[in-house]
Order: sequence, then structure tokens, then C-alpha cells
Amino acid sequence: MSGSPTSDVVTTGSVTIPIMQRLGYSKPLSGSVEVAASTGGSLLPPVMGSAAFIMAEYTGIEYRDIAVAGIIPAMLYFMCVYAQVHLRSQKLGLRGLSKEETPPLKGTLKNGGLFILPLVALSAALLMGYSPTFVAALATAVVLIVSAVRSSTRMGPKAIWDALAVTTLRMVSVVAACAAAGLVIGESP
Repeated sequence: MSGSPTSDVVTTGSVTIPIMQRLGYSKPLSGSVEVAASTGGSLLPPVMGSAAFIMAEYTGIEYRDIAVAGIIPAMLYFMCVYAQVHLRSQKLGLRGLSKEETPPLKGTLKNGGLFILPLVALSAALLMGYSPTFVAALATAVVLIVSAVRSSTRMGPKAIWDALAVTTLRMVSVVAACAAAGLVIGESP
């Protein structure tokens, strides 16, 4: 959910592609499904890609309004991806994970449900009209607080430093795009 299709493929693909291959998908098909799903991450509010920030900067429309306008197209995109994957799976005679292979929802929420809070905080702050910079800082603070609740997810100073370093590197493309949009806006009459 980084807003970058490439980052999403790298982070989620290492989990989902082997599962799809184990279920009978070919390597090209499982890779294609992962790419299609990850590309949708740059369309789906509230994260979206850097293009939404550029549109907000260039048009003067609040990011919140752009995100709300993007909900229906993003849902249509994911419905089409789902339909394609479902129909292809049926054509190939593939079945999903059995009930025994699927982790129980209760256990999953017990172990990781707290991490829904940063997404809720991010979404709520964007809808309230706060700036994307403030929202990012707020969501980061909520992640740090939530991670400190359990010893298994608690981050020490080194882990926080490493996370900030990785985030800084991932932000370079977004900052460059926003800076370029700022130059265009600054030169407009």
C-alpha cells in the first residue's frame, strides 16, 4: 500500500506469487495477477500514487476531493481484475486455499488488527482536510505507537532509523514529481 506499483509488487509479490503458483497458476499468470493488483494500489484512496498529489498541487483541488473522486474508478478497476482472475481460475479448474490453509480471521485480527489503526488515522485525517504532510506525520506517529503495544512488534531506535531511511529513499520520486509540478505551477500565468 505504498502507492508505488513497483514497491507493492516487491513487498506483496514475495508472498502472493508463490501461493498462486502452489495453487496451480503458471509463473507468467501469477506475476501478471500480482502486477495488476499492485497497479491498482496507486489508484485506490487513501494512499494513491504521486499523481494524486501532483493533481492537487496543479489544479488547486484538495487532495481529499481527488481521493473521494477516485473511489469509484478504483473499485471498478479492482472488480475487473477480480472478474478476470476468477474467470481464468474457473477456466483452468483452479481452486482457492482450503479452510485449513486459510488463517482464521479472529487470530489474524488478534495478531495484527492494531495495524488497521494507522490506516484509519490516515484516511480520517485526509477526509478532515489536513495537508498530506501532516497526515503522513500523523500516520507515522500512530504506527510507532501501535507497534509499541506488543513486544514482538516494538521498534527500537535502530529499527526506527532504518524505517526512516527506507521511507526517505522511497519518497525521492514523489518529491521530484511534486517539485516538477511546483515549477510548472510557478511558471503559469
